[in-house]
Amino acid sequence: MDRLRNKNLPMVTIAMIALNAAVFLVMEFGSDALSSRIITDYAMSWPRITAAKEWYRLLTACFIHFGFEHLASNMFMLGVMGDRLEKTLGRFRFAVVYLLTGIAGAGASLLFHMWTQEPVVSAGASGAIYGIVGAMFGYLMIRGGFLDGVGKRQLIVMIVFMIYTSTIGDSIDIAAHAGGLLAGFLLGLLFALSSNRRQRRAWGA
Repeated sequence: MDRLRNKNLPMVTIAMIALNAAVFLVMEFGSDALSSRIITDYAMSWPRITAAKEWYRLLTACFIHFGFEHLASNMFMLGVMGDRLEKTLGRFRFAVVYLLTGIAGAGASLLFHMWTQEPVVSAGASGAIYGIVGAMFGYLMIRGGFLDGVGKRQLIVMIVFMIYTSTIGDSIDIAAHAGGLLAGFLLGLLFALSSNRRQRRAWGA
């Protein structure tokens, strides 16, 4: 019975929340020097990436948050939406969505701020959060139906609202949100098509 319950737990979602929270706690309760060093060495900064070839920042930036509200809003969305997508795609594919869309969001931010020449330092899991929602929408575009009670109409409303909120704050990295959303949508389409092919092969057998 315990094994069955563990199979149903969204373990990757839980692990990502725990990792983001752990990094935040280290920054919040560690020394000011340590917090500054984490931001300086691991947040998204296009001058540092292009000059020093520190490409790892595209991933590490996804686990750094500036303040409790920033962390809490992202982790709430990750818990609510990540749970649904992970149970649909499975742990490995969900991990792929989370990591790749987070990197895609940071990459979009990198390109946008290189173009504007703004030396912005950015971080957060929002690229991956938008990626999860985008992947859900892409998946349902092919498969139809609902993901744990959430359908295409609800996702459209959510995406419109998320895009709107991305435009009303000065410190919001719109490029990261857009990059994550688009990457997630494409991955959702890909995984839905792959699931359809597996089903057709199973029926043919």
